[in-house]
Amino acid sequence: MEKTENCLQKALPIYDFDPSGYTTIPPPQEKKGKKTQKEEFSSSQVILLTDAQIRAALLDWVKRKSYRSPKAARNMILTGVSQATAYYYILESFTERRAICNKYEPFDKKVCIDGPVEGEELSPWEVPVFPSEMFCNQVQYMRIPHTDVLTQCPECKEKKWAPCKICHASSKVRCPVCHGSGKSLNKKNCWACNGERLVACATCMALGRVCCEMCLGKGKVCYYKELRVEYKRNVCDYVHMKASIPRQLVPWAPGDVLFDSTAERVQALTTFPEEEINKVSQELLRHASTAWPDCQIIQQRHILKSIPINHVLYQWKNTSGSFFVYGSSNYVYFADYPQNKFLKCPLCF
Repeated sequence: MEKTENCLQKALPIYDFDPSGYTTIPPPQEKKGKKTQKEEFSSSQVILLTDAQIRAALLDWVKRKSYRSPKAARNMILTGVSQATAYYYILESFTERRAICNKYEPFDKKVCIDGPVEGEELSPWEVPVFPSEMFCNQVQYMRIPHTDVLTQCPECKEKKWAPCKICHASSKVRCPVCHGSGKSLNKKNCWACNGERLVACATCMALGRVCCEMCLGKGKVCYYKELRVEYKRNVCDYVHMKASIPRQLVPWAPGDVLFDSTAERVQALTTFPEEEINKVSQELLRHASTAWPDCQIIQQRHILKSIPINHVLYQWKNTSGSFFVYGSSNYVYFADYPQNKFLKCPLCF
C-alpha cells in the first residue's frame, strides 16, 4: 500500500489559476450525482506471442532506430517468454469556475442600456452558460444581464475632452530642433521656432486639449459586470504493473478497455479482481471531491484499460538479457540492446 500512496501523490493534479482582476464566486451547493452503471468489466485477451511475432516486432523496432544494428535482432536466440498484464486507470473531472469583474465602455446611443429597470440581476451561477465541448479546456466571457449603469465620464466630467499631457494644456512645447535655446549652431535664430524657443504641440494640434481616452469623446460611460467562465479537464491516472517498463510508456500503448463510465459523479470501483485498482479508484475520487472548492464538477468519467506485456528472455553470443513486447500493437521496450552501430570517422585510419 505504501507504493500505491507514493504513486497517488505524483498522480494528483495541482489546479493553478490566476484570476487577474476577476473575483471568483464559489458555486452553490452541488446536487448529488446520479448513480452510475453497474460494474461490468469486459474480458481482456491474453495472447502469448510466438517467436516469429516477437522477432518481427523487434526487427521493426530496430528499423526505426538508426543507431541500432539489426544483426543482433536477427541472430539472437529467444530462450523464454512469459506474459503479464498492466492496468491503466484514468479519472477525468470536468470542472467549471465562475468569476466576475466590473468593466466599462464608452456610451453608444445606438446600444440599448440593459440596467436594473429591465429586470433583476442574475447571480453569476444563474447566468446560462454551457461548454462548447465536454472534457475540453475553454474560457468564455459573457456580459451579465441587467447590470448596465450609465454615468458621466469620471475623467472629463462630460466635457468630452481632457487637457493635453504633452504640453500641459499650453498648446506649445519646447522646440525639438534647438532644444529650447532658440539658436542654431551658427548662433542664428532656429529655423524651426524662429528664435521663440517654443513650437505648436503636435499631439493636440495646438489646442491644448485632446479627446478623452476613457469615454472616447462620448462624455458618458456604461459600467457593467462581466462573467468569466473557465472549463477545465482535470486528469488523475495510475499505472499498475510489475514489469520493469517506464510507467510513462504504458498509457500510450493500445490495449483492451475493461471499464468505461461517464456521469455527473462516477462511483469508485469496488469489485475489480485487482484490489489495488479499487483502492486507487476510491482514493482519487475522494481527492476529486475536495480538490477544487471554488469549482463545480460538471461531469466525470473513468476508464480502466489492460495492456498485455510479453517478457522475452534472449541470448546473443556471450550476452543474455531480456526485453519487453507490450500493447496490442506489439511495441518494444529494449533497455540494453546488445549491438549498436559505430559511426566511422573519416579522420581515423
